[in-house]
Amino acid sequence: MKTALYDLARKDRTTTYDFFQWMVMHKILGYEQINFHHLDCPWPGKYQHCDNPYKEARRRFYNYIQPAPHLLGMSAGISSEGEDVGSHWLQDLIKLNQFDFPRIKSPLPPSLHCYTVTLRKESHKPEKNSDEEIWRRFAQKIGALVIEDVSVKEIGLYQRLAYLAGAEMNYGLPNGPVSLIQWTNYPMRMFADPNNFYVVKSFRGHGIEPGTQIPYWRDNQHIVWKRPTLDNLLKEHEAWTKENTRECFVASGSG
Repeated sequence: MKTALYDLARKDRTTTYDFFQWMVMHKILGYEQINFHHLDCPWPGKYQHCDNPYKEARRRFYNYIQPAPHLLGMSAGISSEGEDVGSHWLQDLIKLNQFDFPRIKSPLPPSLHCYTVTLRKESHKPEKNSDEEIWRRFAQKIGALVIEDVSVKEIGLYQRLAYLAGAEMNYGLPNGPVSLIQWTNYPMRMFADPNNFYVVKSFRGHGIEPGTQIPYWRDNQHIVWKRPTLDNLLKEHEAWTKENTRECFVASGSG
């Protein structure tokens, strides 16, 4: 069995949603198993602002990294064996020019909510956080389910996928939970403010320039290069609903 090693002690093997890009690349390259190593001392990375960065890194590992390989039909183990190769950078995946890779599917029945809004509320780079007043007003106007940041309410990977799978459209800002959608067939509108330094820097770090789209994304997945004002959000939603309409369950509250 061709086995890849994800050594959590390495700086470039983070406990972030970038893991999914690394995992998909290995699926394309024919790996069948992923072994995880150094769970006791993962690289604390961007969690230095936390009271216990190692605890936070482990929490994220168990929340959405450990259960991820099974979503692509890969097995997972705890071991130091395997090939420590690959990259978590999108530009390296794009260079493979293999965009017909298997997509992640929800292992749970899809939610009945018609739309979702995923919020970001992190102490790390708060400049990238959602303007909650605007996003909550938008969610209320369109009847969207609000999926809170994990700093507010913990949510498991499989439950998150069930919410995303059932929605006619999923809205949010550039962040890990929203980026998860790019590895699925589920719809997405990711609002990226081209004037936000941190947002642009993050995209450019992966070789993506403002105003462009990511080539392996599905036709129903787009980066909206606009500031997420209430007016822009509603205009995007109106434009989408003119071409896509069906009877929808109107959600209330949070996920």
